Amino acid sequence: LRVDIGERISDYVASIVDSVMAGVAGELDRSVFIGPRGIRIWKGRRPRKALRVDPKRAAAVMSALGNEHRIRILEELSSGGRYASDLQERLPKISASTLSSHLAVLEEAGLIVQEKARGRYLITIPGRLAYRMANQIAHQIEAGWE
Repeated sequence: LRVDIGERISDYVASIVDSVMAGVAGELDRSVFIGPRGIRIWKGRRPRKALRVDPKRAAAVMSALGNEHRIRILEELSSGGRYASDLQERLPKISASTLSSHLAVLEEAGLIVQEKARGRYLITIPGRLAYRMANQIAHQIEAGWE
C-alpha cells in the first residue's frame, strides 16, 4: 500500500511539473528575469538553479498567490505588460487603492516588476511559473486524483 501511495504522489507531482514546464518555453521570450544583476529581458539564458530556498522567501511568494485578485492580475499580465489604468479597466471589481496594494505585494514577492521609464507592469519568469503552478494545482484539486 505504501508503494502505491508513493507512486501516486510521485506521478501527481510529475504531472504538475510537466504541465507547468510545457508552457514555459513559449513564454520565455516575453518575460523579464530578475537576477543578481537586476532586471533583464530574457535572452535564452537559463537562470541558475537555487539549491536552497529561504522559507520566509517561499512563504512570501505563496502568500502573494493567496489572493484571487492577485491571481487575476497575474493572468492579465501573462498576455503582456499593462499600465495600472489598463489593469483597472480590465479588473473593475478591484478598487484603485486595492489594486495598488496588490501590485505592491506581487512586486515585493518578485512576481512582477514595474518599468521605471514607462510605468508598465510586467510579469517575471518566476511570476509566470507561479501563476501556472497555482492554476495547475487548483486544477488537480478540482479534478481529484483517483
